[in-house]
Order: sequence, then C-alpha cells, then structure tokens
Amino acid sequence: MSNVIANFTYEVEDKSEEIIIVSARIEKKGNLYYWYTSHLTKPQDSDLIGLYHPSKTESTFEGAKKWLNSYIDMMKRSKVVVLNTNY
Repeated sequence: MSNVIANFTYEVEDKSEEIIIVSARIEKKGNLYYWYTSHLTKPQDSDLIGLYHPSKTESTFEGAKKWLNSYIDMMKRSKVVVLNTNY
C-alpha cells in the first residue's frame, strides 16, 4: 500500500492558449517514491512523436520531485496537454 506524501497543482498553457490545471502527487511505497500527473505530454508537438511515459520511480523524495518538475516543464514548453485516464 502506498502513502501520498505530497500533492501539487500546476497551471499549464496548452497549444490553444487555454490554461489547464494539472494535478500531481508523489507517493511512497516501501523504500521507493512514485510520481503521477493528471495529464500527459510529449517532448514536442509533432504527430510523429507519441506521449512520453517516464518511469516515475525514484529512490528519494527530492529525486521524484525533480523529475516531476522536469516533466511539467516539458509540458509547458511543448504545450501538449492530454488527460491521463490512469491518474
């Protein structure tokens, strides 16, 4: 069983210039930390590139938060914001 350690909310502008509220959380299960986002993205807006699904597993809270923020930054740059049906 995992425990939610932290919840985050981000405002991300999509390619239609709409502001999307993206929720995220970091959970701890055993000695590992897992991060999840309510939306998915890809490195750039191209039909030839699929959505990016990172491993989302880290050994420290700081590492999980770093990768989560990096993923959100990529989302802000590419402006591709797609609902994550598995969140």
